Amino acid sequence: MRKIKSTILVALIAFALIPTTISMIPTASAATPAYTEVNGTLNGANYTIRFPSPLNNWNRVLVVYCHGYSATEPTRPLIKATDGTESWSNGTLSIGSAFAISSFGTGGWAIQKGMNATHELAQFIVSTYKVAKVYLVGVSMGGAVALLLAEKYPRVYSGVMDISGSKNLTERYNRMKDWGATTNDTELAAKIQAVGGKVPPFPITLIAPTANLSTQLQTFRTLCNRYVIDIAAETGGTPENASQGYQKVDPLYHANISIPVISVHGTADAFTPYPSALQYQTAVAAAGKSSLFRLYTVAGAEHADLAVQAEASRHMLELAALSRELRPLLQASAFCDVTLLPGWTWWFFAQSIGNVGTCTYQWYEGTTMLQGQTSMIMPVTKNAAGNYTFYCQVSDADGVTINTNTVTLTIM
Repeated sequence: MRKIKSTILVALIAFALIPTTISMIPTASAATPAYTEVNGTLNGANYTIRFPSPLNNWNRVLVVYCHGYSATEPTRPLIKATDGTESWSNGTLSIGSAFAISSFGTGGWAIQKGMNATHELAQFIVSTYKVAKVYLVGVSMGGAVALLLAEKYPRVYSGVMDISGSKNLTERYNRMKDWGATTNDTELAAKIQAVGGKVPPFPITLIAPTANLSTQLQTFRTLCNRYVIDIAAETGGTPENASQGYQKVDPLYHANISIPVISVHGTADAFTPYPSALQYQTAVAAAGKSSLFRLYTVAGAEHADLAVQAEASRHMLELAALSRELRPLLQASAFCDVTLLPGWTWWFFAQSIGNVGTCTYQWYEGTTMLQGQTSMIMPVTKNAAGNYTFYCQVSDADGVTINTNTVTLTIM
């Protein structure tokens, strides 16, 4: 039992295989782009960030990946080839963007902790580095995490790619409980097929590829029962006695989105059946936000399988374009390095494009905020020889804040 369970956990961390013919994700044979990796821990959740190298030349776009279900907390390395996260990382880096992932700090059906850990990581990166846009990619359970964050923090995130994301948690709990309780293989197979799934459902075929069908279905029952236990722990009980707990972590009840969302879903998905994607689409329409949502259906594809992953990757650039239409990419630069004699004055200035409304400015020397220096132009006079560094923090009317490049004043 332990061996089966551990194999399941490895396969279910993200349900992400390596796509092959796409613009966002390179082929498996593609060279890994040069990157700078940062690892750390925030409130008990491990994280990994990869920036394109050199660090001062990236496009200031960040992709944060929300992983799928795991009964135990994923351990480092968080980015690896076996679950596809390395391929998503490589694709993100190859177009000049940064990639980040959090372990959530726990296992189980960790929607609320996943939201907290992901948002804290995103805020940390935004406040520490020069980030202009943040996109969320959520897979399976992580899809629910990303969708809930999209509704809650529309000023922080610029778009969501939802890959087979969990929706209609009440239906999922009841279905998994029913399937886990079956003892007859024929009966279980019929129930799976009734929701459009294949027998055995993906990724059971990867977990136990050489086992007979009966063993594969028993492995699936074990997983269903694990889901039931973990969902009840997350929500505080069953749908009957903890309905508010289910609604709190179900995207169906949080569809009032304000940023672009693209969902990709397979019609043969047994874990999150395709009708739940249509239900979310209806909920978005009821909130009057259909213009921000696009659903791409992959006929015959299963839960975040190769075909679904490839389709999602093909639409990443579309998501970015939708985001730019809604909110242009704020860019700002400071000009320029200079060498002067003592006592001379130089005027640094900051230039911005892609801003919404009027920008505000705050200059810094090193890491020290300069009181009163809140104009796009800043005069500087230094009498002592040395190197002095400055940058400007620029904010637009939509709440987006970025830092310019650092400029240096050298006094001879």
